[in-house]
Amino acid sequence: MIKKCDRCGKPLTEFEVSFHEKAGSPSAISSKCWVCSGAEMQFMDGYVDKPHHRVEIFVCLLTVAIIVALCIPLVPYLDSYSLPTGLEIYSYALVVIYFALGTLATYIIRHRKGKKPEIREFDPPMTRYQHTYGPNTDIYTTRIDRAGKFVTTKETRLGGSVDDKWGAHASSGSGALDRVSGFYGKLIYAFLVPCIYLLVGGTFIFWVLPYILIMSLRDRHAKGKTANVPKELGKAYRHCRELYGESPITYDDKAGYLVSKDQHKTKKAESTNSFLAHYTSSASDDSAPFFYTRKNGVSYMIVEYNRPQNKNYGVTFLLACDGSGEIKRRIAVGNGLVPTDPYNWEKDWHEMGVSQYTMQHLAWYEEKMRSIMKSGKKNSEIVG
Repeated sequence: MIKKCDRCGKPLTEFEVSFHEKAGSPSAISSKCWVCSGAEMQFMDGYVDKPHHRVEIFVCLLTVAIIVALCIPLVPYLDSYSLPTGLEIYSYALVVIYFALGTLATYIIRHRKGKKPEIREFDPPMTRYQHTYGPNTDIYTTRIDRAGKFVTTKETRLGGSVDDKWGAHASSGSGALDRVSGFYGKLIYAFLVPCIYLLVGGTFIFWVLPYILIMSLRDRHAKGKTANVPKELGKAYRHCRELYGESPITYDDKAGYLVSKDQHKTKKAESTNSFLAHYTSSASDDSAPFFYTRKNGVSYMIVEYNRPQNKNYGVTFLLACDGSGEIKRRIAVGNGLVPTDPYNWEKDWHEMGVSQYTMQHLAWYEEKMRSIMKSGKKNSEIVG
């Protein structure tokens, strides 16, 4: 049975359930979501996520020590205009070693960067366009005509605007275009990132001391901010954040499914109401709307998304497959996955409000997902 927040009714995610269990939360908050329990405001500054930079500072000091040690053989020849043949080759090798050490230190620092929690909207609304109304504005423009006279014209601009709430979705809707842009994006990334690391690593000697100073001050500030957080509570929080993190299904992915659903509805209406449909018996169409994506080696297919009325969260029904051949049925709420029983998933889906239409097409969805995973579109985003 899916646990729900006692206050707002939102289903608790894997992260929330595991955190309450590992932290031994008291009964007053153990059945509340991250927002209602007050935990979101407590951990939002990111100091508990990244309490210190000891490893990064140690790496910097160790790198400086190695570089200094390697430079010692050259110290007696600082006033000389020439070096012995062996030391001359050594000096060239030292430049390469310096770049390698600086780049390695930069890589370690970059990949140990703490991820600060974000407070943002994770669910698109069911209605695509939001109209904002306002007063009309009159704009007067004065120019000089060919006769040298001043001519003033009036332009009335309608007040208000239209905001496309699904427009954040990154997919172009064209599989071929997405594959081409994705290929060139990966190609540029593969060449650009190493160049940036080499550039930053080459300037290591200039920024290492300011970095150590700034991080030391930051860690001292963080220690004061987290002084009232029990040590075991901080460990439980970091463990659960690392283990579960956020749902791989983003706002854009959910918007992609809604775009697919809207397109599917339009195509259904056109095929049903077309002129020839009144004279020919149309074959049964078993297709259904979906959105397919692949992240971190796992394929996901959104088969339904609903946002309950007067609720600040949406419910996303997913098929997930890591390549093992078994397709799992999952549920995402907000920015997390909901813990579900793999042997009793159907009951959980019905409890969360899955439609009969989706359940009737589940076999079609699974077959479609397998066919995509076997094709060249495996790593693409597909608005089905």
